[in-house]
Amino acid sequence: MDQFISKNDLRWIPYDKFENIGYLDKGGFNTIYRATYKGITIVLKCLSYLNNSDENLEEFLNEWKWKFGYLQCTIKIFGFTKNPNTLDYMLIMKYANKNNLRKCLTEITTISWNQILFMLYEIIADLNRIHENELIHYNFHDDICKGERPEIIENTPQCYVDLMKKCWDEDPFKRPSASEVLDIIKNWTNKPSSIDKKLKTDIMEFINAPTGRSNLTESHPQAYYTSRLLSFTSKEVNKILEEYHSSQNELKEIQMELDTLQQKNSQFEQDIQNLRFEKINILQVQFALADNLTKQLKESQLKFQNQINQLNQEKNDLQAQLVQKETNIQKYKNKLIQFQNNHKQIEDENLKLEEIAETYYQITQNELKEIKVELDLQQRNSKSQEQEIDQLQQFIKLRENQLQHSEEENDILYQKNANLINQLENLFQQNTLLDDELSHYQLVDTNQNYGMNLNRDISNLNDNLKKYITDLNQNVIINIEEIKKLLLLYNCPTKILNQKDDQLLIQAVLQRHIIETIISHTTKYFQTTGQHYHLESDIINRASLLSTLLANISKNHTGNDKLAHEALTRFREQIYLILNNCGFANMYGENNISYEHPFIADCKKKLNNVIGELRFVKNQEKIAVDNLAATIICEVIKIFWFRLKVHEPVVQYVWIPSNAEVNKTFMEKNNFDDIDDENLCVDLCYFPLVGKDLTSNNQKVYFPAKVFVRKINNTFNKVNKI
Repeated sequence: MDQFISKNDLRWIPYDKFENIGYLDKGGFNTIYRATYKGITIVLKCLSYLNNSDENLEEFLNEWKWKFGYLQCTIKIFGFTKNPNTLDYMLIMKYANKNNLRKCLTEITTISWNQILFMLYEIIADLNRIHENELIHYNFHDDICKGERPEIIENTPQCYVDLMKKCWDEDPFKRPSASEVLDIIKNWTNKPSSIDKKLKTDIMEFINAPTGRSNLTESHPQAYYTSRLLSFTSKEVNKILEEYHSSQNELKEIQMELDTLQQKNSQFEQDIQNLRFEKINILQVQFALADNLTKQLKESQLKFQNQINQLNQEKNDLQAQLVQKETNIQKYKNKLIQFQNNHKQIEDENLKLEEIAETYYQITQNELKEIKVELDLQQRNSKSQEQEIDQLQQFIKLRENQLQHSEEENDILYQKNANLINQLENLFQQNTLLDDELSHYQLVDTNQNYGMNLNRDISNLNDNLKKYITDLNQNVIINIEEIKKLLLLYNCPTKILNQKDDQLLIQAVLQRHIIETIISHTTKYFQTTGQHYHLESDIINRASLLSTLLANISKNHTGNDKLAHEALTRFREQIYLILNNCGFANMYGENNISYEHPFIADCKKKLNNVIGELRFVKNQEKIAVDNLAATIICEVIKIFWFRLKVHEPVVQYVWIPSNAEVNKTFMEKNNFDDIDDENLCVDLCYFPLVGKDLTSNNQKVYFPAKVFVRKINNTFNKVNKI
C-alpha cells in the first residue's frame, strides 16, 4: 500500500484527522460518507469488498493501478485512510455536489444534442478503456435485468432510440460492445469524410431534434439503483433480484443503524477524549502548582540554611580571631621578656665595643697619615706623566704631517709613473680605458637594501592573502569536500574534520592555491602576444630575444667578455626594474581615462570564482574581499616575475615538498611551536622559500618558506631530508 501511494503521488491521512463524518449514500459494493478535512468537504468511499487479507489487497492494488490513470481526470482522488473501528480501507475523493451520475441527468434538458453526444462519447471512451484492460465497471447497469425498460423521451432521434434498444436487449450477446457504441457515436459527432445515406439521415435527425425535454423525471432518493457484479443472463438475474431485493432493504436499514451507532460511538469516544484532556490539563496545573510550591520551599530552606551557615562562619571567625589575639598577646609578653634580657646583654657589649673603637680609632689615624703621604707622592708622579703624554702627542702630530707630505709626493710619483706606462704600453692603455668603461656599467651594490625591500614586499603580500582568505568566522562558509580534494592535490596527507578545528590548515591550503592559480594564469599570459594588453608579454619576449642576440655577438666576436656580461646583466636588470614599476598598472583609454589592465580584470574574475567555490563570504564583507584580488595578483606577479629577476644572480623560489624534514634555516612553521623540530615534518608548504644559490655553500635566504607541520609517526611516515 505504501509503495502504491508513493508511486501514484497520493497521501495516507489518519482517520482521526477528519471531522463531521456522516453517511451520504450506498451502492452495491461500497458505502459513501461525507466529511471535512482542514475545512474542505471531501468524500470517504468505504471499499466493503476489500478486507485485510494480503491476497485481496494485492488484487485491489493491481486493478487500481490502471484506474487511477483515468479517474484522476474526472474525480480528484487524494489518497487512502482506514476506519479504526471496522478496519475497512477508505478512498479519499473530491466531493461532487450531485453525489452520482444519475442525479445529474435532470440537467441535460437544457443542453443540445451535440453536447449530449460529446458527454456520452467521453463516458463510453472511459468504459471502453476499462474493458480493454480486461476490467468491468461495477456501476454501469440499470433495472433492465428485471425486464423493465426506461421510458423513451419525446423528440428523441430515431437512430438514438434504435441504439438504446440494442443496448438493453435481454440477450447480452445481442448487445453491442462498448467499442462498437463508441464508433457509432464518433461517426455522429465527428462527421467522417465518407458519409453514406443512413449516416447522413442519422446526423440530420440530431440537427433537427428540439433541445427541450420536459418529461425527464428526477430519480427518487430511495430508488434502488445500487451496483453489483453480474455474470448471469437476464432471466437468471430476475429470479435472484426478486429474492435479494427484500433482504437488501433490510440490510440497508441495518447498515444505517450501524452507521448511526458508529457516529454515536465516535462522539462518545470524542467526549471521553475531551474529558481525558481536561483531566490531564487539571492534573498538569496541579502538578505545576505543586512543583512551584516545592521549588519555593526548597529555595526558602536553602536561603535559611545559607544564613545559618553564614552566622556559623562568622562565629567561627570571631572565635579564631579571639584565639589569635590571645596567642599574639602571649607572644608579645615573651618578646618583652626577651627584649629586656637582650637589652642588658647589648649594654654590656656596647661597653666592650667602645673600648675596641677607641683602640681602632688610634690605629686608623696612623694609617690615614701614611696614606696621605703616598697620595702626595702619586700626584707629583701624575704631573710628570702628563708632561710626557703632551710630548708624545706633539711627536705623533709631527710624524703625521711628515707622512701626509710623503703621500703627496708619492701620488705625484705615481702619476708620473702611470703616464710613463700609458705612453709605453698602448695596448695596456686601451685595456685600462675598457676597464674604466666597464666600471660605469657595473651596478653599485644597492642590493644591501634588496633583501630588506623584498622581505617587506613579501610580508605585505602575506598580509593581503590573510585578509582575502579571511579568518573563517561565522560569516564564512567552507566547502569541506572541495578543501579535502585541494589537500590531496598538494600531497597533504592530513584529513580535516570541520571548519573550526582545522582552521589553520584550511587557511594554509587556500593561500597555496591562490598563489598557484595566479602563477598558472600569468604563465599562460606571457605565452601569448598580439593584443594591446600584451605589452608586458611583448617586452619580456623581445628583451629575451635581444639578450640572446647580444650573448651570441659576445660569443662569436672578439672583445671584452666581461664588459659584455655586465652590459647584458645591466640590460636585464633595467628591463625588470621598469616592469616592476609600471607593469600591469591601470591603462589609459579615450580622453585619458584610466581603466584596469584587461589581464588583471580577467584574472581577478577567475580567481574570485575559483576561491568563491571553496569559501563563501556573507554580507558586505564579500565586496571588499573580492576587490582585494587585483592587489594580490599584481603583488604576486611583481615579486615572482620582476623583483626576483632584478638581482644578479637571479633569485629563486622553491615549494618545500610534503614529508620534508623541518629546517629552521629554510622554513618558518605556524603550528606546534612547543615541539622540537626533529619530531616534526612538513605537512603543507603554503609560501615558497625565496633565496639565491640555495644549493651551494654561499646560499642566501631572503624569505623562509611558510609551512604547516605535523608530528612524525615513525611507523608510517618517511621523512625526506632537504
